[in-house]
Amino acid sequence: MANILFGVEIGSSRISAMIGEGNPACEVAIRAFGQAPSNGVKRGAIVEPQVVAQDLEQALSEVRDQMPDRPDRVYVAFSGPHLHGYRVEGKTRLLGGRVTKENLDRIYNRVKDRRMSSRERLLHWSRLTEVVDGEECEGSPLGRAGKNLEVSAHRLTARAQELKPFYELFDRCALRISSMVFGGVAACQACIPPEKRQSAALLIDIGAGITDYVLYQNGVICASGIVKIAGDDISHAISRALGIPPGDAEAIKEEIGRQAPVNQVETEERYVGERFVPPEDFNYEVDLDRAGRV
Repeated sequence: MANILFGVEIGSSRISAMIGEGNPACEVAIRAFGQAPSNGVKRGAIVEPQVVAQDLEQALSEVRDQMPDRPDRVYVAFSGPHLHGYRVEGKTRLLGGRVTKENLDRIYNRVKDRRMSSRERLLHWSRLTEVVDGEECEGSPLGRAGKNLEVSAHRLTARAQELKPFYELFDRCALRISSMVFGGVAACQACIPPEKRQSAALLIDIGAGITDYVLYQNGVICASGIVKIAGDDISHAISRALGIPPGDAEAIKEEIGRQAPVNQVETEERYVGERFVPPEDFNYEVDLDRAGRV
């Protein structure tokens, strides 16, 4: 039986809907795609539900045209200033003198919910470190002898009140939400191969209203969160600094800010926008002092 996945991303500038068919190798073949401008979302938060519903329906209608029998359950990617990623820690005594699956699961379950208020909802969670009697374990700690076990984990939460409009939005479209997914984590799954996440990889996703970041190390998320500076802020800064209309500032940002290596490994030829840049002239470095002034 085909594994059909239905995903929707609610962004500050656009809404995207996609249906894919997954296989055992965790590869997804895209079967349908739809997109619409997002006019009722500000910095990831739904501020005009009626407008967002109309935009969402437009994106869904494009998907429906390509795949009429779409699923009724959906994974929703989103972001917003209410998201909070942080490290949590816990400690316990090893009564049996050895680390077992039972006491490891017990301490992680305690840490997972520790100091999380009823107003928070857990989005993502990953185990980070295990330390037995002051010595950090490399690999699995199961079977290690000792008296004390300390663990740490990364937790990403969202305010429940901020999630409610999303559930109401999809109820209106006769869709049930399977899971709410942080947009940065979804982008990592799409952009960073598993082998890269096993070492160390940082993803920075600059949207229109919010910038997401996710840091992977040893195959797990060790840091994640948002920055309240994004593409629209850059455009407005260019507009004010140069005294030009916002539309012209947006065009300048897209043209000069685009650095897209083309077939880099084989030819070392690169383009900025449509302009060819010889390898010796290409530089990823940014003058931070000048950028800060702008």
